[in-house]
Amino acid sequence: MADPNQIWQQRAGLLLLAGMVFKLVVAWSFPLGVDEAYAVAVAREFSWSFYDHPPVGFWLPVASASVFGESALAYRLPFVLCGLGTGALLYLIGAHLGGAKAGFYTLLLFLIAPHMLFGSGAFVVPDGPLNLGGALVACAMVHMAGDDTPPMRFWVLGGFGLLLAMGSKYQAGLIPFGVLSFMFLTTGRWRWITQPGFWVAVGMGLVGVAPVIFWNIANDWVSFGFHGSRTERSLQLGNFAAMLAGQLIYLLPATFVLALIGVGRAFSANPSQRVLAHLALWPIILFNLIYLFSDASFPHWTMPGFVFALPLVGLALAEGISRVWRWAYLGFGGMIWALVLVLLVHIPSGVLAPDEGIASWDRTEEVFDWSALASSLEVSVGFDGTQVILADSWIEAGQLSSGLAMGQGHAPVIRVLGLPHHFGFMSGSRAQGEALYLVPDRADRLDADAALSRAQQIDPNARPLGHVILPRGARPYAGVVVIGVTISE
Repeated sequence: MADPNQIWQQRAGLLLLAGMVFKLVVAWSFPLGVDEAYAVAVAREFSWSFYDHPPVGFWLPVASASVFGESALAYRLPFVLCGLGTGALLYLIGAHLGGAKAGFYTLLLFLIAPHMLFGSGAFVVPDGPLNLGGALVACAMVHMAGDDTPPMRFWVLGGFGLLLAMGSKYQAGLIPFGVLSFMFLTTGRWRWITQPGFWVAVGMGLVGVAPVIFWNIANDWVSFGFHGSRTERSLQLGNFAAMLAGQLIYLLPATFVLALIGVGRAFSANPSQRVLAHLALWPIILFNLIYLFSDASFPHWTMPGFVFALPLVGLALAEGISRVWRWAYLGFGGMIWALVLVLLVHIPSGVLAPDEGIASWDRTEEVFDWSALASSLEVSVGFDGTQVILADSWIEAGQLSSGLAMGQGHAPVIRVLGLPHHFGFMSGSRAQGEALYLVPDRADRLDADAALSRAQQIDPNARPLGHVILPRGARPYAGVVVIGVTISE
């Protein structure tokens, strides 16, 4: 008779492989989103850290493109591998808690949560390396939790995970709080602080955060000012409701509820479960409090905490899932995934577009393949890749830079007129001389007169050079107004 544990191991292996194949298909076929295009664009000029985030999530896509060429798949490949590693580690953590069946369910939960499937392992966002680093810390901690004197190898494993997480996203700063709260609220674990391994892990974590500190010292702590400005002092109940809805969608409603229940129960369970609860609770509670007093927040900020909670849910599911929860996954999860799949098909192909015009509901212009722009500009205005590109904001600059890079093999110099984010710290922020002012928008909203009026504020002799229209699938969808300007300051 086959060993049940081995059967669940094999199922987990097949699930991990299937998840990777699915993500590779998405990474190859899906256009870059705004944040992805921006990250690729600003990382082409080396920086020790960046305006928005620590450096790892910015370095990875450019490093990959230097090996495999300019394409969406090349940019995303390191993040697909991060997702593969995170999924494998979550399986191992679940298996440590309750055997291969619990590991399988933990992996399944990770792969069916929309944000974790894409944001932690397919798209160019810092959550991928952040969650891989967090999973390394969690894997080390569940093995150490019951040991008065853990082996050095686990301290080094956790330290490397902390280094990676700290170098990826600011949410990683809550991981040490989870470790410390476990240490000081668990009998005997405070003595870890006297062991060399603890300080090795601390030192590795400081290496991860060092580039951020040094860059911000040189740039007036601008990153911390940017993120600090996202909070308000007044109660924002509407925003909190929106963020709660977002978390339910990103994680799936049943997983969200079971994760909170699992974290609560874990505080009275064995040390391996309890340490996961400590790691999970800090980001879940803190960011939900921020949602109450912020109107500039995002629901994915809590997701690193829920990554730590997934093995607790996987353990509960392995012990038996009731009919109520089964229907919750099939019902609510099915509806969410139906919408996700529709978007995955429509956004690259435009298959749902009407025969004429653009549907009023189609607000997906921020996820568009701009790689054909280079050849269109070459035909229309003689663009050869050497002209400076002028853009209105960091959003347009990222789209244009990455799109032109994929189309011609190298990125142009970009100068941003409005809110620049990290573009303001690049050499292109001071570019002068002849330039092309490019104003992208959905094709039915292009306004050449308004664009010319803005251009004349920079150069009274600005020259309208027409516009180009680009298709999504077989139908026109996006366009760019092109104006020639001379930048003198």
